[in-house]
Amino acid sequence: IEHFPINTTYGCCIDRGSRVTVFSPSNIVDPIVGWWAYYFAKFGGFNFISREIGASRPYKSFYVYKPEQVLPEQKVMMADMNRLLDRDEKWVFTIMAASGMNEPEYPEQVHFGCGLDKGDSTYSGTTLSLNDVEAYRDIVMKISDMLDSEFDIKVENQKYDMIFLDHKMRQFRTYLNFP
Repeated sequence: IEHFPINTTYGCCIDRGSRVTVFSPSNIVDPIVGWWAYYFAKFGGFNFISREIGASRPYKSFYVYKPEQVLPEQKVMMADMNRLLDRDEKWVFTIMAASGMNEPEYPEQVHFGCGLDKGDSTYSGTTLSLNDVEAYRDIVMKISDMLDSEFDIKVENQKYDMIFLDHKMRQFRTYLNFP
């Protein structure tokens, strides 16, 4: 049995006072990803927002935010997101799932992307979705080292195409008034 705390009209919002918020908008249809995201946030001491309530058929994605087409629960979720991000040096990690059915087999299990084209490690493209490149590099390195040394889980950064992620993050960044 899987269960997450339900404390909002969309699912779960936990404010741990962290500068980091883990956002998992597809838990309603991806429960294993939801479980992973919940414990990633819990063990890291991070804030957590997840979608646990709503119709799974037809599924209305919370990855896309268009104010003119938004559900009432999505408005509440974005208000919570804005509240949690009203802190200095804030970070949002959006957890996305992929089945891998149409992908080649990758040697890594965790993939980071910051909006640049596949393989671009310059951190200078116009599609870059970061404000603090050095902090991002440090976070990726520390997470990579910890996952590799403690769990033998491999991490890559910008090795694969993350355009889809960047497109969705830009929608959230625009709504949240991120620079």
